[in-house]
Amino acid sequence: ESVEDNLPPLKLPILGQNKGIEGDSNSCYMDATIFCMFAYSNVFDSLLNVETEKKPLKQLQKLLRENIVHVLRSKIGFVERDALYHLRTQLSKATGDSTFKDVEKDPTEFLRALEGLFNFAPLKTIAPDQPPNATASNITTNIMWEMFDANPNNLLSTNIASIFLNSLSEIPAKLATIPPFLILVAPRHTRSERSYRYIIPDRQIALDNRIVQLVCLKCQLTNHNPDRANDFYSCDSCFARESPSLITPDTDAKIVCYCSTCLSNLHRDLGKELINHNARRIPVEKHKLNLFAVLCIEVAHYVAFVKCQKQQDQHEWLFFDSMSDRIHNEKNIPLVDRVPDFEKWIETAGKDKYFFPDLDDLRKQARPSSQKFSENDMRRLRLFRDGAFFFYENSSVNYQ
Repeated sequence: ESVEDNLPPLKLPILGQNKGIEGDSNSCYMDATIFCMFAYSNVFDSLLNVETEKKPLKQLQKLLRENIVHVLRSKIGFVERDALYHLRTQLSKATGDSTFKDVEKDPTEFLRALEGLFNFAPLKTIAPDQPPNATASNITTNIMWEMFDANPNNLLSTNIASIFLNSLSEIPAKLATIPPFLILVAPRHTRSERSYRYIIPDRQIALDNRIVQLVCLKCQLTNHNPDRANDFYSCDSCFARESPSLITPDTDAKIVCYCSTCLSNLHRDLGKELINHNARRIPVEKHKLNLFAVLCIEVAHYVAFVKCQKQQDQHEWLFFDSMSDRIHNEKNIPLVDRVPDFEKWIETAGKDKYFFPDLDDLRKQARPSSQKFSENDMRRLRLFRDGAFFFYENSSVNYQ
């Protein structure tokens, strides 16, 4: 197998010290982001092969694909710090921003760089009750959704799906397409200070008519009116026949559908030909976005929780820290470890009203420097207190 061929994501965890990605100085923000994106998921694999004629981008892409992702997904499962150093150097050249080479940054800066360099912005939003115009100029594209929620009621905790819905409502905006993935960025006052003390990462976000915008191709009616929200259908035969005469934007930022009135009019005079038309209601609610990674920050150090999807219905959660330890204060020791209680924590957090007050008590306990939090308690704190980037994938999309 050639290095140019993408190895598939890991199906079994590669555990222990010196596994994952070895940090290069202050690169933990990039180490953790790359681990979330590529170690156990292929959601972002199109970035590795997107066509580009610019030599700096080709070199950047090659370094990411061959020196990092390929090695990360190999049986070795360990990317040495030199690979990160060369990637950061090339990213500095490609962006014209020399600070990528040696300055501590935020994952948003890294992700925005990838978005700009490779025109990679699959998340498309639009104002509610507004169809895409002919040039799609009223469509906003992003690689991630940076949410805002000032927490006016000063709540101790909330869940990420609620913040996402509130954030869409505040703008207001809806998704113009059903996205292949979502990176949801928690509202933060500063890099490491969030609006909520604790955030529960929903294991699954179900899309619905409050989140996704449907637009009839014929009359431009949208699903913004709740009385008509479930009144939209797809019909491939009608679209094939009608598309030459339809004024639609030259973009994928639309969901092909008709309202029931327009579909009835299209089908009214078909006679026997109607048997060849298979109209189906648009089942927005059947699209589920599944959590596959959480990137956490405490002060200036990033770690990650990542799901290893072993089989269709079997998975486990892992913890990754590119700088879990150091040797002679110069060599970073990365760590990949199991987190067997990950889903239990989330389930308990959503049901037990004492879960977060207990975490507060844990944080307030005075401890001598020789007595540290247990590893389990510290990771539980990191997940709910420090979670900043929440990665979701659309389970109905084939990324191969």
